Amino acid sequence: TTLYLLLRTPDPYGRTVAEDITARFHPMPGIVVRCLSREEPPAGGLKGRVTQAIDSGNFDSANTDFYVCGSAAMVAECRAVLERKGARHVFFELY
Repeated sequence: TTLYLLLRTPDPYGRTVAEDITARFHPMPGIVVRCLSREEPPAGGLKGRVTQAIDSGNFDSANTDFYVCGSAAMVAECRAVLERKGARHVFFELY
């Protein structure tokens, strides 16, 4: 299982990357890729917009679930990229 954790900064609440939301995941996905759009990512992470990370990602569209949460515009962009790549399990929440 791979989790793409897509954030503007390491943590908007001042926690370190190690203390981010994934600290509550049990069991932890096998691979966690952190993508930061405004700061340098930790080792193994990606830097750039969420849509770039999704578009460059290599995933099995039949067996990957995507959970996208954010502004309406960002979610719409992500959904378009995911649909183009053949994703079938896309869940989203707008705020």
